[in-house]
Amino acid sequence: MSADLNGADVVMVASTVNKGVQRVMARADLKKPEDLRGKRVGITRLGSASHLVLLMMLRSWGMSPNDVQTMQIGSSPAMMASLEKGGIDAAVLTEPTFFFAEDQGYRVLADLADMDIYYLHSMIDTTRPFLRTHRDLGLRFMRGYLEGIAYFKRNRKESIDVLAKKLRTAPSQTKYLERSYALYNSGYFESAPYPSLKGVSTLLDFLGRDNPRARTADPRSFVDSSLIKDLDESGFIKKLYE
Repeated sequence: MSADLNGADVVMVASTVNKGVQRVMARADLKKPEDLRGKRVGITRLGSASHLVLLMMLRSWGMSPNDVQTMQIGSSPAMMASLEKGGIDAAVLTEPTFFFAEDQGYRVLADLADMDIYYLHSMIDTTRPFLRTHRDLGLRFMRGYLEGIAYFKRNRKESIDVLAKKLRTAPSQTKYLERSYALYNSGYFESAPYPSLKGVSTLLDFLGRDNPRARTADPRSFVDSSLIKDLDESGFIKKLYE
């Protein structure tokens, strides 16, 4: 969306996950969002998804970015290590790290999925010229992607085995992959992954603070759902789950 606002001819064609999976994990003695005032909160880096999530959460709590000390730490595992060493007081973590943090006694201070915040977590993007000249390729790619989602939903053991192999997960940590699988299969992965216009509007609202173009932009101009729509209306998606 930032690229589009600055003149790039890019567009979102699908949304793998239309709600955020991030959670704010904190020391056990921090019991409510207000307890974060003046505390050190870890994110991956400024401008990242975890940073945006933190900003959205702070605003929903009636707090400003200046109410916390935002620390650029790196990946979720790196933030977990910093939590354990006392370098930060809380962190915006993603799965499966927040499962590990919970098992270690850290508190779920906020779960983005439980908040009234619309968000785009994972998108599939392309350019409009490519979509016009290679539409058949785009459809074939999307068929394969939708088949992958269906396979994931219908084959628990095999999907967890693939995750363990690709993420090089130790056998002792498999339980966290199992919990991640259950999380995504509970409604995060959508069978027909239309991009969320409410999610686009949320991000435009944030981008509008620094970019005047975002304040007047039409959310629909960032999305082309025609590939998903064609496959949905043709019955292709329905057949994957019969």
